[in-house]
Amino acid sequence: ISTSRVPLLHESYLTSSLLRTHPPPSHLRFISCFPVIELTAPSGFTASSIILNSDLKTDNLEIEEILNSVDSKEKDVLSGDLRIADIALRSKAMNWKLHLSHRKKISNMSLLRHRGNVFFIVDNVLRTIDAKTGEIQWEKELRAPTYQNGINEVRGLYSISPAISNDKIIAPFSNGELIAFNEDGKKLWSQKLATNLLDTQLTDVTTTPRVLGDTLIATNNSYIYGIDVKSGKILWSKSLQVKSVSDIESYYSPLIPAEKQKEGGRIFIVTKDDKIIGLDIKNGETVWASDLIENTQLFAPIMHAHTLWVTSNKGSMFAFPGSESAGKVVKVPGNVFHTPVFTRNKIYVTTEGKGLFFMTDYDLIVIGGGPGGYKCAVAAAKLGLKVACIDKNSIFGGTCLRVGCILSKALLHSSYQYAHTKNDLSKFGIKIKDASFDLKEMLGYKDARVQELGKGIEYLFNFHKITKINGLASFDQGNLEVSVEGKVLKTKNIVIATGSDVISLPGINIDEKSIISSTSALSLTEVPKKLVVIGAGAIGLEMSSIWRRLGSEVTVVEFFDRIAAAMDGELSKSLLSSLRKQGIKFLLSTKVEEIKQSSNSLSVKVCSVKDNQTNTIEADKVLVAEGRKPCTENLGIDEKIEKDNRGFVQVNNRYETNVKGIFAIGDVIGGAMLAHKAQEEGVAVAEIIAGQVPHVDYGIIPSVIYTHPAVSSIGKTEEELKNAGREYKVGKCQFAANGRAKITDDAEGFVKVLTCSRADTILGVHIIGAYADTLINEAAVAMAYGAAAEDIYRICHSHPCSLSRCVHRCFL
Repeated sequence: ISTSRVPLLHESYLTSSLLRTHPPPSHLRFISCFPVIELTAPSGFTASSIILNSDLKTDNLEIEEILNSVDSKEKDVLSGDLRIADIALRSKAMNWKLHLSHRKKISNMSLLRHRGNVFFIVDNVLRTIDAKTGEIQWEKELRAPTYQNGINEVRGLYSISPAISNDKIIAPFSNGELIAFNEDGKKLWSQKLATNLLDTQLTDVTTTPRVLGDTLIATNNSYIYGIDVKSGKILWSKSLQVKSVSDIESYYSPLIPAEKQKEGGRIFIVTKDDKIIGLDIKNGETVWASDLIENTQLFAPIMHAHTLWVTSNKGSMFAFPGSESAGKVVKVPGNVFHTPVFTRNKIYVTTEGKGLFFMTDYDLIVIGGGPGGYKCAVAAAKLGLKVACIDKNSIFGGTCLRVGCILSKALLHSSYQYAHTKNDLSKFGIKIKDASFDLKEMLGYKDARVQELGKGIEYLFNFHKITKINGLASFDQGNLEVSVEGKVLKTKNIVIATGSDVISLPGINIDEKSIISSTSALSLTEVPKKLVVIGAGAIGLEMSSIWRRLGSEVTVVEFFDRIAAAMDGELSKSLLSSLRKQGIKFLLSTKVEEIKQSSNSLSVKVCSVKDNQTNTIEADKVLVAEGRKPCTENLGIDEKIEKDNRGFVQVNNRYETNVKGIFAIGDVIGGAMLAHKAQEEGVAVAEIIAGQVPHVDYGIIPSVIYTHPAVSSIGKTEEELKNAGREYKVGKCQFAANGRAKITDDAEGFVKVLTCSRADTILGVHIIGAYADTLINEAAVAMAYGAAAEDIYRICHSHPCSLSRCVHRCFL
């Protein structure tokens, strides 16, 4: 097995370490991504085989595994054969095999897929086969010159692939002619180039046509041509001693600045005197040239991620980012004569006698796969950056998905459905006797949603070619290298998105058995008879609602004199009244001094902060919901990256730390610890790294507590406006006045709007009631676009079955 003969399938097309990439039309991206290996014998042979499996769905295979998956018996069968095969490590099954006879030894062969067919050239014959069945659809014999004492021996164009554009298959013939066929093999046009394509010894890429849109580029030993795909007319030609050429890079690349984007593209040529020249494909004019790289033979230029890569005979790969300067030199052992392959953020390169190597280099590595981290990774990938995302958990999504907001909302929904069925359905004439619940099934429903959403993130990563890595990451700030699971990954930028963890109170040890955090509160296997919740923020109130609905006696202890202290005071007061009606007890202006544990229960000693009176509460479980702290342990950032006295990473207005190239977002930098706030910051950082100028408006980030009734808030509270001395007006509408709310028996609550007395601009919106979590987003849109109260009021809202009419009426 010769490891210097290793083609790979990149995205939806086949490519070889010896050949150029042949991209098909964009609508063919359904083809799965699988490695293909070519097995060659050391001497000439008489038959070859092709194995294809168009439905294989194997990802991230190591080349050693692929080679080892061919057993010894299979190797014996392959003796004297050429075989291009895909190997599914799970089944190792082949769909079909096609044997072809040929006259000469085949060193390598390129396959090109278009629609349902595969095209290739062997022994001067262009063949078309059905990709699913392997049946030959049609063949076209290519003419060959006569040489060597008058013997007409076929000189096979083994490394020349046809090109495809606008449903035309364009094949290079051995007499210097290009002929275009349609999909049925009908000849459309031919063009004889000035000199024979085979007048010189072939390299793997010199004579393979390149195509972009309606322009095809063809070369021979002394000329390069631009040809119109529609007519076959030569648009331009240029005398150039060509050794090898790259693929064409479109000027519409997302990595090219918008002001420089235009129709057409550029192609790069390595000349026989080892210069590198870039030509405009529309007119053949030189648009870029590199300095001569002394004492080095250059080969196989290829464009990837707006960077020109050129291999050499001294174990070097030269990279020209943006084709402006030599940004890096990658060293590998042995001579590199062949075209590198880029797939799944890795560079595969083969060397003479040394085998296959792969290197990984990223534009961005995101540490943390939570809402902010994965959103940042996806946004960066959409902008054309090469991205990896690392998380210590196999399911990405962070605390929010695995142990936080998604799980809590699933249990809030399930518990509400039970309580609503038990207590409220009789009002609608629906009689259900002895309503009950199965806690195990509730937890199973919750866990199933986590799995589904986790797969959604994985799909996004696969779709956008983001490398997903499981493991604990640490990094060296000086070199922008990230270490994970014993591997070192190089990158240009790092984003820290490691999130936050629960805070324990002084003298209280969270053992996750009797004294628990929100993580364990979402996984209790039985309903506690008595539950004490320390903290009346969003987490504490939501957990209290879940377990109260399921039958627990819940007491909430809060240090402040009101619940949901960050919310508007009127909302806080109304929510307190509603939750008390549901049976939740509240001890406000109270602190926990001590928790004593006996064999059967917990004794919680509490003290009033007003008069220092103490009391003891008995409980089965105590939930600590008193806030969170940033997760930065074991990252290796303690010495160089600045943090505040609470451990939050300090960043500037670009989210960059004091170390250039290292950014931080989300809970780890403080502020509102909200998943959607972290996502906004993640997108902003991706755009900053890509050279854009984004902005996050922290004044219009909504906050929601998913109790029933739910409460939501955006902008300034009335207390904040009073303290700032702002002149404002209040608009208010009760849900009891809304037809939809009365019909659904969800008439509790109101909408409160605060506007500027002078400019009529919206300063804040606060809602308590059914669907408050959804209604608040209309206010967010209005505030984001600077709408006045009158602007919203003049927009027609549906009647009567729309709760949003309450928002609408508030702006009157």
